[in-house]
Amino acid sequence: MPKAAREIGTMRPDVVVFGCTSAEALRGNDYAESLSQELSRATGAPTVTVMGAVAEELRRLNAKHVAVLTPYSPKVNETIRRSLEEMGYQVVHMDVRAIAGPTVVPGGGHFIDLLRAGAPCQPYASGGEG
Repeated sequence: MPKAAREIGTMRPDVVVFGCTSAEALRGNDYAESLSQELSRATGAPTVTVMGAVAEELRRLNAKHVAVLTPYSPKVNETIRRSLEEMGYQVVHMDVRAIAGPTVVPGGGHFIDLLRAGAPCQPYASGGEG
């Protein structure tokens, strides 16, 4: 990645976005921070990572309990959950779905419709699908 980052730096971007949640989550929060700093040094531009942006927004919102919807495997979701918990958040629900189209939930309907209606989420339970 350092060579690619140096090449990106020749374009003089205002900001670099590293948009790979799974890479950050699989290696942990310390790795994500280290990667962000490395990319910033190599490109000469500030770097935003997905998990970093999520953490900043959760702080801004003063969130404590988080529901997560991802298209990732249970293994990747477990690392995302762990990353969020290391940041001090309680993951109350994690929904593992392919999000390419409308997400259908058991009993019919779509996940977003349940959220809009204020439907309660089941607490996250490890060992299940996520």
